[in-house]
Amino acid sequence: MVSLATLIWDITSDNEVDSSPVDTDLNIVSPTMLDVTAVAYNSVVFEVRPVFSAIILSQYSFVNCRTMRTTQFVNHRLSSLLPFSVRGFFRRRLLLTVTLILLVVVAVEEIYFAKIRFAYQSFSWKTIEGNITRSRIDYMRHIANRPLMNITILTVLANDKNHDEYALAQSSFECYAIYHHYAWKVIDLSESPTLQQLCPQKDFMFARHCVTAEVLKNDTSIEWILFIDADMGVINPNRLIEEWIDESVDLIFYNRIFNHEIMAGSYLAKNSLFAREFLQYWADYDYRVPHSFHGTDNGAIQNVFLEKIMPERREEWAPCEVLWGNSKDFKGLYAYEKCARKILGSTGRWTGQASILPKGTAWARDTWLTNSHWSPNDFVLHAWKNSTLNAVTFAGWLTPLASHYFNLSICETNSAGKNWKYKYSFMASELDIDKMINSWIEEVEVFFHLPATVLVLTFIAYLLLALLSFSRYGLT
Repeated sequence: MVSLATLIWDITSDNEVDSSPVDTDLNIVSPTMLDVTAVAYNSVVFEVRPVFSAIILSQYSFVNCRTMRTTQFVNHRLSSLLPFSVRGFFRRRLLLTVTLILLVVVAVEEIYFAKIRFAYQSFSWKTIEGNITRSRIDYMRHIANRPLMNITILTVLANDKNHDEYALAQSSFECYAIYHHYAWKVIDLSESPTLQQLCPQKDFMFARHCVTAEVLKNDTSIEWILFIDADMGVINPNRLIEEWIDESVDLIFYNRIFNHEIMAGSYLAKNSLFAREFLQYWADYDYRVPHSFHGTDNGAIQNVFLEKIMPERREEWAPCEVLWGNSKDFKGLYAYEKCARKILGSTGRWTGQASILPKGTAWARDTWLTNSHWSPNDFVLHAWKNSTLNAVTFAGWLTPLASHYFNLSICETNSAGKNWKYKYSFMASELDIDKMINSWIEEVEVFFHLPATVLVLTFIAYLLLALLSFSRYGLT
């Protein structure tokens, strides 16, 4: 296997290439060149860590050039059998074919290597058994100085096919709710004809917010709802939902860390008229989204905030709607979201209405931002999907838990913490996690303002380097 680093080294090297057809000597890639290659590639692509960090910097070490020279030898022998007039055409076609094969093989091999790397990182020689030391009753009595609030944790599923996909996340939340005496409610929309009639939105992502509004409307005993995505799981049962409740507002959202979005997958909603109407208005945006790459409820939440919180500033945010309507890809969507957030502000608090918590201060965050490492400051981790566990893909994740089995029969007892069996290697200090989160916060401004073609151009650059290297070996 000839790595891209080898090709770059060959092109930039002043060494003459041995013209012998086949040679068994090894060319060693200089450590200095390895560092330069890694830094150059990192500066452009490493921001997309979930996908590329497992694929890119893996095997830039000892590379055997026998493959190149064997190809050169075969090329000359085959072309010598052809008429002179078609040899150039043959060589160009062979060059293109070999280059494409090389790139495909490198990609496949790197993905395979990444899977091995994931398996290695998932291994932990030590397991720590969890222990729940926080008491919700004591917290409310001594810190909040008020009686327990009636808080419901709600998640909405599209159908029964989702249960296995989110089993770990759901089990962790159910056990957490049982221990701390929160109401735990899972609604399968496909099994409720009544809710299907009340919430007929075609896009489930919008319909689930209608369901939340209906739950609040039909149960006046509920004071607050913590709505969560089905793939959100509790990593630290010693954090309490009340820590994030602000009674001066009716809705509490937070900023996603790796982009400019208001997080649509989790929020705190007070059982108030404003909150219920806001959620219903958001759900009904399913009928109003532009015919573009609109981002479903993730994109629409920005416009809902603008229309419900700042209707008097419509002239200011009207250009943002134009961007949204013209959006064709993630770049267009992010441009719209950035525009909307300039009007709303990166964070905000509108008394009696809603608030948006700053990045890194909310109850939940994406697990892959820190490669599944967590600290005692964490509460909920997002993207615990069975299909992306150990997967080399966007939002692929490693499990920080040694066991995915939750014994719900002990969740009411003092032994409930034993269900959280932590891999020691994934436990980190608050300082270390904060550094990782802050690095994402600092980089998001740079990364999401890069041209949309930057990754494509990077690929083309490597392709050209490969072509030039083949040329050096006599393929053209």
